[in-house]
Amino acid sequence: MDIKEITTSVTISILLYLVLTVLVSSLSLTVHSSKYIKESYFDREGEHILNQKIDPEYPGDEKIKEAKLIYYSISIGQASEISDLNLEDINIFPLYSISLILIANLLGLYLFYNKELK
Repeated sequence: MDIKEITTSVTISILLYLVLTVLVSSLSLTVHSSKYIKESYFDREGEHILNQKIDPEYPGDEKIKEAKLIYYSISIGQASEISDLNLEDINIFPLYSISLILIANLLGLYLFYNKELK
């Protein structure tokens, strides 16, 4: 893809940013969904009761794994997790970042070498 006009390049970059932001926002609901609904109340004697029941709208473990893979692969998703202090999976963020950098560089090298230079 050869983009010579700066306006076109900026427009594509902004649209890509917006698409990725919307994707991360929609995946966030799936990634952070809980398997259980927690209910907390006090009974007549003043005792604190905590109940858990299974959420009928829980998407399932496989869908959550798939959503996390996409969510953590996007740098906006990683930044969102860090800013919200959800640091349980922070150890794998460098692996996702390095793999994304490698894929982008290899794709760039492939496209560059296949392009006819004048």
